[in-house]
Amino acid sequence: MGGYGSGYRGNSRRTTGECLSIDVNRFNRANVLQDGIGFVWGWKAPRTPKLTVTVSGDELTLEYDTHIRGVKESVKETVAISHTICNYGGGRPWFKCPGCFSRVGKLYLHDGAFRCRECHNLTYQSCQATHDPTRETMEGVKRIRRKMGAEGDMIYPNAPTPCRPTGMHTSKYNRLRQQLMQAEQTYQDAFTNGAERILGIS
Repeated sequence: MGGYGSGYRGNSRRTTGECLSIDVNRFNRANVLQDGIGFVWGWKAPRTPKLTVTVSGDELTLEYDTHIRGVKESVKETVAISHTICNYGGGRPWFKCPGCFSRVGKLYLHDGAFRCRECHNLTYQSCQATHDPTRETMEGVKRIRRKMGAEGDMIYPNAPTPCRPTGMHTSKYNRLRQQLMQAEQTYQDAFTNGAERILGIS
């Protein structure tokens, strides 16, 4: 039997919650994204692999074992780190997905490789239900965020507000930021209403 990130599911899409993941922000908060550092990362769930990470400049080398359809395989792959600087100061690191090179905050282990949600065609658990009331409002948030230059995990609700892209007029950026605030509030309302219906509160 396979562990996390393995196994056959037919036509059913796997969800992000069913896959092990690594989060660049957690690594950053743990202060382990420094050149020359090596560390072992683990997960609390049973039958999960240990991940050995080595930092070299702006690259991480990941080493781990996977079990795909009962076959054990040792994997070694490289993940690049990029950084963005906000106009108002500060900055943050990102993973560059080895599959599509998009900047993302998380990579998910599926079929023996760490890739972004889009590359693995993963869905969120809340989107599995038919006629999910939050889906349309989420798509509205994603459209606005893409107009603001966001990509990867930055297109989803509740991610940090994208910095103003180089070349975008301040007035346009402020207009999009206002639209984003309204769209995210609409999404939150839809999400809350959906959760209350599921729980039988309303």
